[in-house]
Amino acid sequence: MAGDRRVASANISQPYQQIYHAANNFGTDELNEAAKNKSSGLVEGPSTSQYIASSSPEKPFPPPLVFLPGNRTLVQTPGAHVGRADTNFAEVAAAKDDLFAAADDIEREQAITGNTPLFVSANRIPLDPAISRHRRKRIRQCERWKELLPSLIEPFLDVLRRSKSLRNLVPPAEPSSCTCDSEKKIIHIVCIYFQNISSISIEICSCRSAPHQLLDRGLFGCAPCLPTLAVDLNLLEFCTELFLRSPPNQTAFCNTLEVFLKTRGYTIESSDSLRKRFSKSLQWFGALRDASQRYIDEFVRLSSSRNTADGVPRSIPANTDADINGESSRTDPALEDLHRPSSYLQNRCPLCFGGNAWAHDPSSTFDVAVCLDACFQQKRGQTDSGPVRRHPNTVFLDEELIRSMEREVEALRPARNKRARNAGPTNVTDASFKSLKLSNEILDECEASFKAADERRQKASTRFFSDTGLMALLCRHDRVLWLANMQSAGEKQYYALALLRALSNNLPADAVVGVLYDVGCQLHRSIVKWNFLPEFAERMVFALAVFHAFGHQWACQLVYHPRKCVGFGLTDGEGCERFWSSIKQLIPTLRISGFYQRLHLIDTQVQFLSNSNLFKLGAWLSNRTRQCYRRLHGAEQERAKCAISESELALEWEKQVDEQTKALPRQSKSAACNAVEEIYALRSRSDAVRQRLRTLQRNIANEDGDSDETQKTIKELESAYTRLIREVTAKERALGTGDKAKLASFRSSTFINIRMNARAVKSRLRSKLQNRKFELQSNERPYRTQKSTSSDHKKADLIETQVKRRDPGIVQLSKKYNGLCDTMRRLAREGKAPPGVRCPEPLVIKGLFDLDVDDVIWQDVGLYDEDDSDVPRWLGDENVRRGIKSFLEITRCREELHRLQRERFAMQDWFADTWSQTALAFRSCRRSTIKMSALVELY
Repeated sequence: MAGDRRVASANISQPYQQIYHAANNFGTDELNEAAKNKSSGLVEGPSTSQYIASSSPEKPFPPPLVFLPGNRTLVQTPGAHVGRADTNFAEVAAAKDDLFAAADDIEREQAITGNTPLFVSANRIPLDPAISRHRRKRIRQCERWKELLPSLIEPFLDVLRRSKSLRNLVPPAEPSSCTCDSEKKIIHIVCIYFQNISSISIEICSCRSAPHQLLDRGLFGCAPCLPTLAVDLNLLEFCTELFLRSPPNQTAFCNTLEVFLKTRGYTIESSDSLRKRFSKSLQWFGALRDASQRYIDEFVRLSSSRNTADGVPRSIPANTDADINGESSRTDPALEDLHRPSSYLQNRCPLCFGGNAWAHDPSSTFDVAVCLDACFQQKRGQTDSGPVRRHPNTVFLDEELIRSMEREVEALRPARNKRARNAGPTNVTDASFKSLKLSNEILDECEASFKAADERRQKASTRFFSDTGLMALLCRHDRVLWLANMQSAGEKQYYALALLRALSNNLPADAVVGVLYDVGCQLHRSIVKWNFLPEFAERMVFALAVFHAFGHQWACQLVYHPRKCVGFGLTDGEGCERFWSSIKQLIPTLRISGFYQRLHLIDTQVQFLSNSNLFKLGAWLSNRTRQCYRRLHGAEQERAKCAISESELALEWEKQVDEQTKALPRQSKSAACNAVEEIYALRSRSDAVRQRLRTLQRNIANEDGDSDETQKTIKELESAYTRLIREVTAKERALGTGDKAKLASFRSSTFINIRMNARAVKSRLRSKLQNRKFELQSNERPYRTQKSTSSDHKKADLIETQVKRRDPGIVQLSKKYNGLCDTMRRLAREGKAPPGVRCPEPLVIKGLFDLDVDDVIWQDVGLYDEDDSDVPRWLGDENVRRGIKSFLEITRCREELHRLQRERFAMQDWFADTWSQTALAFRSCRRSTIKMSALVELY
């Protein structure tokens, strides 16, 4: 009786030998007798079917510990305790779903190995009762595929070699012979081809699994153990390439294929739809392709480093799922000698980070240019996360790095209310903001005009979406460096900071980076204000993306526009927008995908775009160089017409930037009193400097002291005294008098206070009109060009609309100025103004936006004692204005040509290195299991 129930123990791991020994050597009578003696604690329990059929939560018998063949079980008696250390096996959960799962595992392992496993370990069955049976099945199948795929890599490469990349796919005449003594099983499989459906029967055993036999026939199954459907490799290859270029709608494709085959007389006789099984085949065929490509890449890389033994790279995994999970896709930059960018960055973009002589270029403002942007269209709903599955070449940031940056930001910027946050840290002084070159007022206006600058604005609901979007970091060649998966409702700054930290960790310590972001001014202010990324902050140069720059204040554009910033050349910073456009077909699919499936789909699309872009880099360099020379030639001709030297134009441009970026005066109820106090303070400082200067001059006259050192000090004091006198004169002129007696009376003068406020309003109004004129003037260019496209006209219309949205505010400011002028005239009539004072003329609203040279806006009669305000050349001279535009264009084109030359050298080095690595791998491939033809076809 015991002999009838014996099972083979071959291929069973050591920890379970004790249970096999007990099952094979004890029959029912012996087990019951042992239970009575309480020596073993194990007795034969109810049958498996009886236990599964029982629907009561309180079972009338203890749960089985072991599932035996023949519908038998072993249970533990209440009288004896059998511990894990004694039996070396795990308990099986007593839930009905777990028993179904256990039965599934027993059946599949019996089909593969020919041996019925004695029991199923609980570590292969999820014990969480909240997990559905369907999800458990998916998880188990995913784990089996991960275990199986590494063993399919070399057979897949061999099929590609034999069929010349699937062009001549001929199944083998005879199947491989069996070399094991295990039991055999015949399974029937439906095979889907382009134009027909056939059915085959294959015999499987422990040495000839179904996936290996199907792959040898040019097919790929829908399941790792007992597939019922297999798909032609050519059809899977076609579908994979199709879904890289169109929305991955598998339902529509399968329905179309099913109808297409049905019209030709082929019908799938199954209750299960084609879509589910076809989708599984397509999904894991894609994983096999990625793993095979990763295998080849590793072989080439290791061959180049001569890390091979008999032609086989030692570190390529043979029996692990590291390639399937993406665990070996990156090298820790801490383990590399970063005198040049990390190998990860070199693989991402050979033009930006390649080159054997890569080093910091002191002649350039920065070494590499990257762009940042977020997209809230690539969302994922509240769906199941699905089995863990990662792309071997993933570009997604590690979640822990993002959470770490979030904690760092919250620690440095803990204030939640807006007033405390705007106040900033108490230890920050005005000197800390000198690198910003803009006042907080201008930056605040930029922040108010952009949604992306408001972290608290909700752009995607976290109530309905688990993943709200993506933030990308791309190089200037539109190649993705990293992606961050966003789970917040707004565009939080810590995502951008995490991407920049990842970049800094993969660059040498002296590398400088140019960062283009649609709200780059706000990110720059936050980094300076809150001391974010202290190890990298001094090595970043910020600019705005070209298309988003028009939404910023004109003063902000003067500092951050890439066409006006030194070093950015012709880089536009809109690579992220082009990337979002290239993956927009994924939006419907990603909304209903699982967490890992969504990341894998995006990674696959990024890999496809990177491969496509790689072959266009040479053409990109050629086209950009021709375009740059054409623009440079046109700008030089325009500058020649102006007949103004570049040095003079550079000086006028510097004056324009200084004038239009300085802080504007503000109105105040005590403006006159404050002005008087400032004059007194400046006079005291000038008197002290003058006294010190006279003392030193007397010392020289008496030949006392070191003459060289004294002469140097005298020159510094004379310069300081001249500057102070100039400031005192300007402030006295602004106030209207320099007499000490009048100054005292001006402290409480209502007229003087209103006049100073009117001057502040007029200065602000004049600045806004200047900004408006320059923005619209730069926008007129597409209309004057015959080669302008419809997109240029649309962009120009959008810019003009955005600029003219500020017109009501300008009109309101002019009315306020006219009101102050009326008040001053009334005070003069009432005798409350200083004697002999002149009142300013009000502005005429009509024609105000023309900003002609003779307009009243330039005349400060009545606001100053003497009106000597002249229109600067950079504003009033049309010839100078055209010359400044051509000067900026010439400068940017020269910067671009310098960068293009560096990128050309990097591309040549990369191509030479890649060629030598491939040639070396080609030679060593003859001694490896990777066939030469497969290497040529895949690499």
